[in-house]
Amino acid sequence: MNSVEINVVRNSVYEKKPLIHCITNPISINQCANAVLSAGARPIMAEHPLEVAEITQTASALMLNIANITDVRMKSIKTASETAKKYNILSILWEYHVHSSEEIMCMNCLIYISRLS
Repeated sequence: MNSVEINVVRNSVYEKKPLIHCITNPISINQCANAVLSAGARPIMAEHPLEVAEITQTASALMLNIANITDVRMKSIKTASETAKKYNILSILWEYHVHSSEEIMCMNCLIYISRLS
């Protein structure tokens, strides 16, 4: 993407403010939420197995981070993924690397969110 395309996508995301359902871990939850916010979207960080299907169904995208996984989070990810597939909701398996800068993380987030526009 060149800078003009990025600006078009960013403006579209800021205008639509899509809801992004993030299931991540306690280590990166704040950074993931901030990346979604900085891209112009709205994060929701719900991960309880009894709520993820309903929340995923209302979201524009599902972002999954399997680092530092727990049994409960694994169950939530499975339920949310099945719901996303059923409703044709964009799903993203986050490839977060320890050495990624926040700028790179935000840019990747914007590129993923641009698929919603």
